[in-house]
Amino acid sequence: GDVWSFTVTNTTNIGDNKLNGRIMLYPNPAVDIITIESTKTVTDILVIDNKGNTVLKNRNSNYIDLYGLKEGLYFVRIYFIDSIVTKSVIKL
Repeated sequence: GDVWSFTVTNTTNIGDNKLNGRIMLYPNPAVDIITIESTKTVTDILVIDNKGNTVLKNRNSNYIDLYGLKEGLYFVRIYFIDSIVTKSVIKL
C-alpha cells in the first residue's frame, strides 16, 4: 500500500510565536478555574471542545472557570489585541 508522510508544525499557534513563550496557563490539568498569565492584555478567552464547538467564553479577564464541563481535552484560545494563541488543557 501507499506510505504517507506528514510534517506538522505550529498547529495551535496563530500570531507571534515569541509571545507563546510568555504565556502561562495553569493549573493544567484543571478541575475548575484556570489562570492565564501573559505580558500582554487578554481581550477574550474561548474554550473549545474536541469537536470544535465553543463551550465557554470570557472577556477582559485572565481567568476562566471550567466547572460544569465534562472531563477531557479542551483548547483554550486566548485573544490579544494583535494576536491569538491556542493552548490545550485537560479538564479533570
